[in-house]
Amino acid sequence: MTPAIVDFSKWLEDDDELSIQDQVEVMARIACRKDGPRVHGFVGFDPLRQALYDHNRGSVPDGDPMALVRRAIEVNHIALGKTDKVSGGFIGVKLYPPMGFRATDNKHLPDASFNEPAYLRSPDTGLGSLIGSKLDAALAKLYSWCSANNVPIMAHTSHSFGPNTEYEDRADPIFWAGVLRQDAFPRLRVNLAHFGHFNNAVQHARPQDHVDKCWEWTVGKILTNSAEAYADISSLGEILKTGPSRKIVDCMKAFKEHFHDSDERLLYGTDWSMIAQEERFPKLFSSRPFPDVMIFFLRAVGYSDLQIEGIMFRNAVRFLGLGQAERDRFGEKSTRGRLEKFYAAHKLSSEWMSVFD
Repeated sequence: MTPAIVDFSKWLEDDDELSIQDQVEVMARIACRKDGPRVHGFVGFDPLRQALYDHNRGSVPDGDPMALVRRAIEVNHIALGKTDKVSGGFIGVKLYPPMGFRATDNKHLPDASFNEPAYLRSPDTGLGSLIGSKLDAALAKLYSWCSANNVPIMAHTSHSFGPNTEYEDRADPIFWAGVLRQDAFPRLRVNLAHFGHFNNAVQHARPQDHVDKCWEWTVGKILTNSAEAYADISSLGEILKTGPSRKIVDCMKAFKEHFHDSDERLLYGTDWSMIAQEERFPKLFSSRPFPDVMIFFLRAVGYSDLQIEGIMFRNAVRFLGLGQAERDRFGEKSTRGRLEKFYAAHKLSSEWMSVFD
């Protein structure tokens, strides 16, 4: 399981809950349990938090966000008095653009367009001027490190759950096309999360005739043009409902017909904490659990059993970097290598990962 920590406290002016540092600590302890499912999460990164840290030359109580990302993912022994602590346990980074930033090209947004939160344009408590450029610089730090170390990024690319519509527009996957074209990040691997809603098509009587106006169509072009791009079908509550599911099937059929290799880049996902609230979500120990619902949906679209195996399992192995081939190529600068080192440091077996080979 790969749960994601989301960091949007700075955008919502809400720092009263458990800190990201504490959440990382808790999830790292879960990652090294001896029993139960394997849990290796995605650590949240907010470019606003990083930009505030850089703008104030490090004089903020939260510390350097990039340092926290590295501590969550890199496996090192950290001395703590007479004992030591092992860092690591996470496998990727979670970004949440609908809070108010684009994946790239924020520099072209005027400062006036950053109207929430109010402190953002303050030179004392916020970023003052050139806000977009400062956000771009913060994101470039993350992308450079992730590219150099084969660390996957999961990014929210659905027009949803932002503080306002304009900010939600900034989650548009088209901005990821701009990131993946840059020579500075040659091995950047990105999952464009929450694929499959086809919001701009399902409102029509024949939604399949309008799929090319959807963000999913943009995602399809990105998957075609970049070897390191993926998209997860997560939080797709529509497939639990008879009417909406038919429209989504029609849209997906049109998408599959146009993007012939989509089965090699789509990922099964749940966004469980959200979709489990759906009225028709299968109950625990149901005779037809949610993965079976997803498989039924993918068969209705027309994917073969072999293609479905890729979507449900093999593609995620590649995206996450869990295979032996990536271990052989990049050594400890691979997810597989880092996890093997993490398990060895905790005197635990990593034999379970042979399933990925």
